[in-house]
Amino acid sequence: MRPLILRRRPILLLPWCFAAFFALALAVLAAQIPSAAAQNGPELGYSVEFEGQYTQQLLKTLKAALPLYTQIKDTPTSQAQLRGRLAQSLDVAVNVLKSEGYYAATITGRIAPRTDRNAKRVIRLRLSARQRYQFSAGAISLNADAKALSAALRVTAAEVTRSGAPARAQIGNRLAPALLVRLRELGHPFATVKTERFIVDHQAHSVMPNIALDVGPKARITEISITGLKTVEPRYVRLLAGIEGKPIYDQRDIDAFRDRLIQTGLFSGIQILPVPPETDVSADGKPASTQATTQDITLRVALTEGAHRQISAQVGFSTDQGFSVESAWTHRNFLGYGEIFTVRGRLAELEQSLDVILTLPNFRQIDQSLNLNLGVSREDNDAFTLLSASTAAILERRLSPRWVVSGGGRIEAQRVDDDLGRRTFYLGGIPISARYDGAQNLFDPQNGIRLDTVVTPEIGFGDASLTFVTNDVILRGYKSFNWGKGTVLAARVRVGAVLGEDTVTLPANRRFYAGGGGSIRGYGFQNVGPIDGDGDPSGGRSLLEVAAEARIKVTPTIGVVPFIDFGNVYDTTFPKLSGLQYGAGLGLRYHTDFAPIRFDIGTPLNPLDGDDPVQIYISIGQNF
Repeated sequence: MRPLILRRRPILLLPWCFAAFFALALAVLAAQIPSAAAQNGPELGYSVEFEGQYTQQLLKTLKAALPLYTQIKDTPTSQAQLRGRLAQSLDVAVNVLKSEGYYAATITGRIAPRTDRNAKRVIRLRLSARQRYQFSAGAISLNADAKALSAALRVTAAEVTRSGAPARAQIGNRLAPALLVRLRELGHPFATVKTERFIVDHQAHSVMPNIALDVGPKARITEISITGLKTVEPRYVRLLAGIEGKPIYDQRDIDAFRDRLIQTGLFSGIQILPVPPETDVSADGKPASTQATTQDITLRVALTEGAHRQISAQVGFSTDQGFSVESAWTHRNFLGYGEIFTVRGRLAELEQSLDVILTLPNFRQIDQSLNLNLGVSREDNDAFTLLSASTAAILERRLSPRWVVSGGGRIEAQRVDDDLGRRTFYLGGIPISARYDGAQNLFDPQNGIRLDTVVTPEIGFGDASLTFVTNDVILRGYKSFNWGKGTVLAARVRVGAVLGEDTVTLPANRRFYAGGGGSIRGYGFQNVGPIDGDGDPSGGRSLLEVAAEARIKVTPTIGVVPFIDFGNVYDTTFPKLSGLQYGAGLGLRYHTDFAPIRFDIGTPLNPLDGDDPVQIYISIGQNF
């Protein structure tokens, strides 16, 4: 043997020595430390079975609340833990049954004996929930001098609890707040609940609400105290209140006031509180404020102004129009009364424009605005080349939360080059519009319909004398379904017609065109409809467009959108249903907190000569 080998190469054996040492140490520690199973005992898996009489809806509600179900993955490690969870579940079940109106229901539970030591334990719950109690007519107690309010409050109570409806706690808990809201609408802003009870009658199987109210004084607002303003004029805030001359306090007026303040976009913090009058003691020892017919109160308005200036930008791309950039600078309190001053520019391969817009909100009266516009633009596409300058004044009136109407005047000077050569026109029009918005969400509507109608009589002179009326109607509809992560079916129909002039005499930008994003996808920009001798679009006097798509969410942020569009432009007074051009494709949506980012690929299904096989559109917001 040659022991010198160990001296020459000891470094090769050191790692193995250390590994053996650590393995031995771990084995000793493992032998000393008992496992969790040895300390706590084996895990006790279980299943739950219901017996007795109950509805499937009640069973679903119980399963969502009982610890036996909500903690089933947290397996007990002892018989005591399992019995404790059963007892806790029975206590929870009693409360759930009462909250659902089953005041006479009973529930028991037991852990069934096992025939096989390796089998899961079975917990059997026996439920008897036959009779569901109903609400009966409630009793509402008021101050002695406020009995005249009883009838109105009984109506409110009946609307909330609906005598004969199931006596669910969720409904009963809404009763007192609803009564307070109604009192505030009737001029009593300081009403409070003195006592609130629900009396259970086991013989009649009913629950009777019993509520005592202190209505407080009847009030009218005679002063508005405003704090926190820096650049907004207090007079403008008082105008938004819209409560001058109101004989009594009405909470609906206050809610409308708050909504108007929010809609201005001027404030980051809003607090509106009625200040109670000082309570004096009369000669009979009772508070004087409860005996007076009406008390004068102050409305305290605390505001925090937000940023009034903002810059926005939008970038888009499509294969038919190329890149486009639109940017705007906005001042939302230009003169101190919430005036909105905007300078907006658009730079695209086919169009360049600049607009200066001044909006005077609540002009002359609440919910009415005056929009003043001055703009210049240049367009250069296959149909025409246009240079124009225009000005407009439009008065807009909101009739309801969903209906808006407007009317005004517009003047435009333009020079246009088209298939008829170079022409100059001076046009004056009176655009009249009505808009219904039942979809609410501007960029990603889920349900409802939108209707836009515009009728514009115009006269013109220059290279030709013109008199015509343009009619344009757009209807959009949306319906959501719980398919997958969420699906919205959307459709759009647009119909247009120009009355009074032939196509050749109309200025090129007053004709209808179709094709491209926002119109008939799959076709190039303005490439659907009549063409001139050079193969360029010439436009028409009437238009029909129809689009339908399914907006399918694959994940909370990613969606796919198959779509089909069709329509055409006609050289007739009214559109036809013949000669329709069809386009279809698939879109991708990335949903952000603000709006979805849209990417659509479309192809013409019955292409004409010169149509490209594929068109791509990228923008922000849904297509319609």
